[in-house]
Amino acid sequence: MSRESFAPKISCNHFFLQCIAVVALVAGPTFAQDNSSSNEIVPKSRDMHGILAEQSMLRRDLKELESEAKAIQRRLGSLSKIAEVQKELDAAIEQREQAEESEDGQRVARLDATIDSLERRRDRLTMEMDADELQADAGFVSTGTYFVQQTWSQEKSYKRPYHVNVPTASGGTKAERRRFPVLIFLHGNGGNAKRALQGWLRNRKKIASQYVLVFAQGYRESWNIVSERSKADDGGFIEAVVESLSMYDNVDPDDFTIMGSSNGAALVNQLMIERELPGVRNYVSSVSQLNVWQHDGKHFKKKGVDNNYESVATPVTGRRLLNISGVDDRLVPYHGGSSKSIPAKTGKLAFVDAERSTFLWAKQMGFGGKQLETPTVAAENVESFIYLDGDVVHLKVLNEGHGATHAISEEALLEFIAGGKGSGR
Repeated sequence: MSRESFAPKISCNHFFLQCIAVVALVAGPTFAQDNSSSNEIVPKSRDMHGILAEQSMLRRDLKELESEAKAIQRRLGSLSKIAEVQKELDAAIEQREQAEESEDGQRVARLDATIDSLERRRDRLTMEMDADELQADAGFVSTGTYFVQQTWSQEKSYKRPYHVNVPTASGGTKAERRRFPVLIFLHGNGGNAKRALQGWLRNRKKIASQYVLVFAQGYRESWNIVSERSKADDGGFIEAVVESLSMYDNVDPDDFTIMGSSNGAALVNQLMIERELPGVRNYVSSVSQLNVWQHDGKHFKKKGVDNNYESVATPVTGRRLLNISGVDDRLVPYHGGSSKSIPAKTGKLAFVDAERSTFLWAKQMGFGGKQLETPTVAAENVESFIYLDGDVVHLKVLNEGHGATHAISEEALLEFIAGGKGSGR
């Protein structure tokens, strides 16, 4: 959870003015200026019963304000402790990135242990805050960790976590809050959702200030596509997350984006193939186009319970898709064919050509022309293939491999996910 997300949303001046006003009223009866004399102040005529009743009510209001002040002090103390731990955590994460760049495996392992310890400490402190203080109103989603309970062949009543960060501007009174769009991010194989969220809060600050960020954790650090470690119902998991978040008053139920990287992008494709999810406007698949199980050259395919991909699927139309692929990707070949590393049921997982994959989606979404053979726009190391007035886009990243996502600026990503609102969805 970001430090900014815990900043108190209280106007101290306003609060103490309230207290002063209440004290003044409790102290004695109300006075008014008599029209008979411009200089003399005389008591307003009131019965004693009414005065006592009003004083009693104001004393009760004063006690409530005093109780609120104590709650604010407790929350400030808790937030101070959380901020101190978060500062240590940010420093440890930065050190780990440096150690990873220098290929210092032992230091990376030590820092991983430190990071895990700090995260547990921060989460414990967060949980110790009263639920009423952590979540200002039951109708508003707050920064924190939430769960979806599922049962499948590998687990029973398993609580699957997803981490939420709400923009700090959502605080204050209900009148000051607004509905935020939501971006759900699905990590790659071996990924850690909580750390990925921390990375976005550091490097994608503009998006983090405008979107509720939701980082879901894959079971066994993977998503159930073809032959991964996880056999969980990931489609049901993400659908439950979308449905739950859509119920909150500070969430726009019609403006969701689901973005995935690598194995997470494969799940993005599968969600587009199988799920309706009417509130999801945008999908972003990064460094993983369709694989040959998901599209056999003629039809989109449902995964099925046993991942046999036998049933033909007809994906819902009206979706927007951005695909990002690196030409030099050795893990997920840009021009299609078998991966050197990713397993399938037999052999290695094969993929559709990245440009062909985007065209297949454009065709499904209503494009009636031929596949683009040359980019619509070419700028520096990124070539853009644009279909349906920008509702389906393929970004071909030159001189980049499986890390091609980092070559796409935050502004370019934000332009896509914030666009297309007049396209009929």
